[in-house]
Amino acid sequence: MNVGDCMNRHLVYLRAGDRAEIARRPMLDLGLTVVPVLDDEHRPVGVVSLRDFLDDRQRPTYGSTPVRTVTEAESIDEAARILVAENVHHLVVVDAQGVAVGTLSSMDVVRGLVGAAPQHPAAIEKLVAATAQDVQSEYRSE
Repeated sequence: MNVGDCMNRHLVYLRAGDRAEIARRPMLDLGLTVVPVLDDEHRPVGVVSLRDFLDDRQRPTYGSTPVRTVTEAESIDEAARILVAENVHHLVVVDAQGVAVGTLSSMDVVRGLVGAAPQHPAAIEKLVAATAQDVQSEYRSE
């Protein structure tokens, strides 16, 4: 089994230069704990995690948490090793050109390792089904 079999392809992200606070509402609404930050070419340059919002006195910046990536073609075993080595709970999935195509959580990896079907936040699936559009455009339209 590889990363592409387990990843969440509904990518909710910030653009480089966006205020990190923009991510708070979609993270809470959609049950996400991390949102990648992408440059103009859709390459990951950082992530914003819920942990970044814990201290109200400090405003998080888009690159406050380093980004860790994995390719779609890599094995789930290798993704697990990266999560452990980097001590993180999420990886941004990139294609062969380094363009972000999804995210992979530690729970996605566990499901893959035990052969369970992928399961992603129900709120994302519901939003995509109801709006027939990209999740990102739903939150960008505000």
